[in-house]
Amino acid sequence: MRDIEFRGYVADEEQFVYGYLMPDNRIYQTYEPRKGCCGIGTFSVVPESIGQYTGCRDVNGIKIFENDIVKEVYGSRYYQVIYDKHGFALDPVFVDTHFYQTWINPKRLEVIGNSYTKGEGKDEREKTDNVFKRICRYIRNVLR
Repeated sequence: MRDIEFRGYVADEEQFVYGYLMPDNRIYQTYEPRKGCCGIGTFSVVPESIGQYTGCRDVNGIKIFENDIVKEVYGSRYYQVIYDKHGFALDPVFVDTHFYQTWINPKRLEVIGNSYTKGEGKDEREKTDNVFKRICRYIRNVLR
């Protein structure tokens, strides 16, 4: 049985909180995922940032949440983790298609950011932005 956990972005704190989803776009955080985090309690989060834990971890042991951006470790494909009527799936990023990859072995994926902040910290956001820029440049060149 997998853990039911949600993640949401607290704009005032500029970081994510993890815990139980409550009404009115609030998350009750029951533990601090890292030192110096918001603390334990109830936090109002940005509705677009809310994502559910998939029950899987990536190649580095990081939890994979809905709306995460992941890349194949042994390939060059990038996906957004989505939830549809059948469960969690992978939606190819920067590809004009409606094809969903139902799932890949999570140990072959690496979390590189999420669709809300494109990374949880400033340094991580900059790295992720650079990756997205390279992907966009590559796709533009291929389509020419």
